[in-house]
Amino acid sequence: MQLKRLEAYVFKSFADKVVIEFDKGVTAIVGPNGSGKSNITDAIRWVLGEQNVRNLRAGKAEDIIFAGSAARKPLGVAEVSLVFDNTDGTLPVDFAEVVVTRRLYRSGESEVYLNKSRCRIKDIYQLFADTGIGHEGMSVIGQNRIDDILNSRPEERRAFFEETAGITKYKARKKEALKKLDDTEKNLVRVGDIQQEIESQLGPLAAHAERTRTYQELEGTYKKCRLTSLSQQHESLTAKRTQAETERQGAETEKTAAETAARTAEAEKERTQAAIVAIEQDMQKEGEKGAALQKQVDSVTAELATLRGEQRVGARAPRGAQDCHHAGTRARGRRHRPPDRDRREGEERRGGC
Repeated sequence: MQLKRLEAYVFKSFADKVVIEFDKGVTAIVGPNGSGKSNITDAIRWVLGEQNVRNLRAGKAEDIIFAGSAARKPLGVAEVSLVFDNTDGTLPVDFAEVVVTRRLYRSGESEVYLNKSRCRIKDIYQLFADTGIGHEGMSVIGQNRIDDILNSRPEERRAFFEETAGITKYKARKKEALKKLDDTEKNLVRVGDIQQEIESQLGPLAAHAERTRTYQELEGTYKKCRLTSLSQQHESLTAKRTQAETERQGAETEKTAAETAARTAEAEKERTQAAIVAIEQDMQKEGEKGAALQKQVDSVTAELATLRGEQRVGARAPRGAQDCHHAGTRARGRRHRPPDRDRREGEERRGGC
């Protein structure tokens, strides 16, 4: 296994994307103070899973993101990728080339990718645990790290030797297994407590279960009785509905007959009213005729009165007797003449007298 390439973007002082190729042999990076040589080792340690930002010479996580300069604006995400040659199968993955990428946003969110697949920091720990290049390994030593190792206590040196020997992975697995056993023991204690609590509740629960069974039996009986009652009510209501429907049909028939009789009576009424109008018209005509006859009677009566007056006058004079005789003759003849002719003759006599 060999580190082939490092790609850094917006990591610390690297505002632009930086690609460093590591060929076989020794690769030396030379530069003045402040050029960012130590940032390369910090980037490698960060990708391998370093969580303590103080080991990366930073005060907080956001400090590893390019903070900007007089000519450049600050950016919001830092990303570093390490490319390993795994043709010898040192890493337990089925890839000849392994790419580990870590990304940090200014919001604090972090992402880790293994060959562009999302994974956890823990997976990166386990991948490099027994290779000697983990984040606690001796393959990456900082500027003041040698003095720390030489001045460290025996227990701390033992941790360095274990990391270099590649047994840290198994110790981590042992620690995790012991933690799981401890958690299991706590769970068993909790299960025992729950079991005791449940056993203390078995008596009341049994009584409650018995009441529940009794309730269920009574509920079943009630449902059967309820269904029987509903069935009987349904039959009764159905019979009443049938009877009501029959009565409604009879009422409809009577209503139809009454409407027919009403229409017949209305037609008879109209005919009667028409006959009454005709009779009134006939009576009006007869009244007009009676008025005409009355007028003629009045005219004849007036003429008769006139003739009687003339007769009385004629009785006083000799000439009057003769005239009256003729008048009587004319009167007898007038009975057989129209009234209009009698009226004209009377007017002529009055003129002659």
